[in-house]
Amino acid sequence: MYLWFTGQHPYHRALPCANGFRPFRAWFVLHVYFISMTSTEFLVESTGWIGSAMVVVAYFMNMQGKLSAASPMYKWLNILGSLCLILHTSYHGAYPSAAVNIIWALIGLIAIVRYRKEVNVQTSKD
Repeated sequence: MYLWFTGQHPYHRALPCANGFRPFRAWFVLHVYFISMTSTEFLVESTGWIGSAMVVVAYFMNMQGKLSAASPMYKWLNILGSLCLILHTSYHGAYPSAAVNIIWALIGLIAIVRYRKEVNVQTSKD
């Protein structure tokens, strides 16, 4: 794997270059990397990217003022993103990151439970 990112792999030397610049090298490396994956690896990697995107989108929308941290959508994006990241980090043996994501998902679940209780109390008063 080290050879892929250093440019020492024979496929990289076959690519045209000018002054050491190899256009599309990153694309080529990613293309070959994804093709050489098993279906399980591809599923785990895809799940990791989707989970990362969910957490980042929730945070970005919150910072832009388009999504309140108190909204259920914000909480669900964080919970589902954390669950995806738990799968990804556990598969790769990154247990400290998995532990952080477990805690993150639990915080989100507790917030959802509290939110539902508040909604139920408000509807029963009406």
